[in-house]
Amino acid sequence: MRILLFEVDPVGQTSLTEALAHYHYQVNIAPDRQTGLEWAIAHSYELAVLNVPSSEGISLCRQLRDRGYEKLILLLAACDPNPDIIAGLDAGADDYIAGSCDISELMARIRALLRRREAAFIPAVLTWGDLCFNSASAEVTYRGQILSLTPKEYNLLELFLRNPQRIFSRSAIIDRLWSLDTLPTENAVTTHIKGLRQQLKIAGMPVDLIETVYGLGYRLKASPKNSTLAETSEEPSEKPILPTHPKFKIGLIDGDPSEENRAWLKNLQSAGVRWGFYFKQIANVNQAAIAIAKTPLDALLVNFNAPDFDENCFNELQELVAQFPNLPVLAFTEPDSWLDRIAISRLGGSQCLQKNQPTEHIIRAIANALPQNPVIEATVMAVNDDPLVLCELEHLLQPWGIRLVQLSDPQFFWSTLGETAPDLLILDLEMPGLRGIELCRAVRQDRKWGDLPMIAVTATPDTELIHQVFIAGVDDFVSKPIVGPELITRVVSRLDRVPLRYQLEQIRLKSVKQPLKEPLKEYQANLLLVDDQPNNLRTLTAILNGQGYKIRKATSGENA
Repeated sequence: MRILLFEVDPVGQTSLTEALAHYHYQVNIAPDRQTGLEWAIAHSYELAVLNVPSSEGISLCRQLRDRGYEKLILLLAACDPNPDIIAGLDAGADDYIAGSCDISELMARIRALLRRREAAFIPAVLTWGDLCFNSASAEVTYRGQILSLTPKEYNLLELFLRNPQRIFSRSAIIDRLWSLDTLPTENAVTTHIKGLRQQLKIAGMPVDLIETVYGLGYRLKASPKNSTLAETSEEPSEKPILPTHPKFKIGLIDGDPSEENRAWLKNLQSAGVRWGFYFKQIANVNQAAIAIAKTPLDALLVNFNAPDFDENCFNELQELVAQFPNLPVLAFTEPDSWLDRIAISRLGGSQCLQKNQPTEHIIRAIANALPQNPVIEATVMAVNDDPLVLCELEHLLQPWGIRLVQLSDPQFFWSTLGETAPDLLILDLEMPGLRGIELCRAVRQDRKWGDLPMIAVTATPDTELIHQVFIAGVDDFVSKPIVGPELITRVVSRLDRVPLRYQLEQIRLKSVKQPLKEPLKEYQANLLLVDDQPNNLRTLTAILNGQGYKIRKATSGENA
């Protein structure tokens, strides 16, 4: 877990950091007050520890809450002779320690805060089969034997056990487990995961509990029945875990510090995740100019009704729009306020919104204001006998501009295929009366639809079945239960190649009409496979050799 530390005493800073690191907490030390405030909003911290004098801590606490920081805050005032505990708690602190406090009590208070923060209670002891993870004693055992893990291996294991079924890319793991001043390359993540796998294998674990999801990252494998894991939760304040294409960064200037407004912002962030929106909260217009200079925004939302939005803010906003004329600006105004509508029109804004409107309406207004070129316009045909799965697919794909044609009866497959002419097929391999692999072969052998991309869905993704699926002509596969981000990434990746396929087809047709001066020579594509798991390399090599590819292999990025 990540902790942000504000500390004025260099000696205290070192001792407190060492104590937190001993208990496997990842600590980032704010170099100064302003930078710390920016880090708190920009990154995912479970806790901010303010080890500063009482008056400064109360002021800093208010600033954190005013900027939208909603995680835990612990105030320490060990050296302050007159701590104002009531003012500190009223300023937004979750706990206040006045006077001296030993390390064991401090760690106990931090664990208690983190437990209370969870929407559902996460036990201190998590198990995966015979593997036992005890966060209270900071020990990991397998069948009673204590494992000697490095701090990073310990943190990796905790991350996966506390987030079952969630996929973490290597960059997301770095963001979670490394401090900002010691960011490694992504190869370091691969090395530490390999080390964790080896430690578990040495301890006698027969299966690898960490699964590599190709093109996405890593996740925890489905747990045995006797396991105790954390409940899967969706935290709206976290960065979206959807794929990065398409993904829009929306700036949000809203100086309303009320609890009601904070709840509304959390709801908006949660709704935006499905559309690929990441809402970046910005303190004021001046900060917006700095943020845009560092990372371009796709749109800007401004709350004209906020208590701190005045004429000076409006003038600064005019200068910002003049500096970035292509940036869409949307404003939250009072209903039927003609003055606000005139003001936003002077800014060249796209639309006036009201916070009492349905969240879906606001999200669609933002989507309409964005440039339309990144939106995918494609048709996907899904063949599945389970209507719940078809509804889930539609729910996942519709926000991405993808039209889903649903087919629950395979006997109407060919007629539906001809009527809809989809850009991609999603086929269930386990359907009554028909094997999905046979349907894949039939599509590949058809002269008209032989090049159509196909994704297979299966509940039993064993090595032999995957081998048969690829031999039958499937381009990709996903396993059940369907993980939304994984499915979307694979669908989008295949659809991105559709225009190229059409271009190649046009070139082929032209070459048929115009006789070639020289006969075409047989071409064999070269593929480089990089994987640190020998079994995976053997399986992929067998599959791709059967397709006529020339394979070269590497077990690490350095060898590649």
